[in-house]
Amino acid sequence: MCSRSPTYCGHNLCCCASTNCYHELRDHFFRGILQLKKGVICDVYRQQWIGNSRSKGLNRSSYPTFEQLYRRTDCTACVSLVDEEGVEMTCTEDVRNACRGMDLFVGGAVVCSGNGDCCCQGEDCSEALRNFYSGHQKVLGTPRIFASLSGGHYLSTNPLIIAASLSMIVLLNLWLRSVLQMSSTATFGGNSLHPKFLSLFQL
Repeated sequence: MCSRSPTYCGHNLCCCASTNCYHELRDHFFRGILQLKKGVICDVYRQQWIGNSRSKGLNRSSYPTFEQLYRRTDCTACVSLVDEEGVEMTCTEDVRNACRGMDLFVGGAVVCSGNGDCCCQGEDCSEALRNFYSGHQKVLGTPRIFASLSGGHYLSTNPLIIAASLSMIVLLNLWLRSVLQMSSTATFGGNSLHPKFLSLFQL
């Protein structure tokens, strides 16, 4: 099967014989997922910061006119690229490259990089990105992507917590038994410890 090409995928089986199999197989299945998400609507334009100052953000009420923007309906994600003068809203069909390194989940379907570039893959992305850059981040709501990831992380750590707790209980049980065995042979003033007292510590 791999003789056809270094990475080949049939109906329900893939074969990889290159030195970059992890990335090639991941990209193969990632592309399949993204094809289902095509159809994100993005407004494409560029707008300056208020007073040409990045710290002031965008003027939310001053939306570019239809002469200043155009609309794409075949995107896989809306992308925003920032610089010191303003922000450029664009459309991408290649999420893997356009959104690479973006792991700050700021709210809703918006994810950003450390320098302020963002990606959005969902409904009303153009509006969501404008809300983010105009200081209305709370309107975005709870990060949807982050919620699913944190949920998975929580489920994966639960067995570790349970295993650690059980280990502690077993160790404590063994320690108490050894203490009780030593104490049962000890005498205080010539008298052994009372059996009823010892039974309180037996697990």
